[in-house]
Amino acid sequence: MTMIRCLTLLALVVAAPLSGTAAESAAHRDPSAMTVEERTTIMTRVNDYNGCVYKESMARVEALPDIRQAADEGMTACQGALDAISETIAGFNFEPGFADQFVRHTQSRAVRMLIPELSLRKGGQ
Repeated sequence: MTMIRCLTLLALVVAAPLSGTAAESAAHRDPSAMTVEERTTIMTRVNDYNGCVYKESMARVEALPDIRQAADEGMTACQGALDAISETIAGFNFEPGFADQFVRHTQSRAVRMLIPELSLRKGGQ
C-alpha cells in the first residue's frame, strides 16, 4: 500500500507542472483572434515608437560621428514606447511569444527605415 501511495504521489508531482503549463497556454489568446480595435491600438503604439525613434535619432545625428550611434541612442531613448507595445499586447492576453516576436520585428523594421534617413541627413552636411 505504501508503494502505491508513493507512485501516486510521484505521478501527481510530475503531472502538476504539465497541467499548469497547459492551463497557462489555454488562458492565452491566439493572435489570429485579434479584433480590429486591438490591431488599431497596437498599430497606434507602433506609430508612437517609430515617431519617437525618428525624432530622437535625428536630434542626435549631427553631434555623433556615426549614424549607427544616433540610431542606437534614439532607440534607447524610446525604450518606454517599445515597452508600451509589449504591455499592450500582454494586456490583450495574447501568447507571450507573440509579444516578444512582434516587438523584435517592430524594432528591426524601425531601424531598417531609419538608417537611410540618417544617412541622407548626415550626408547632406
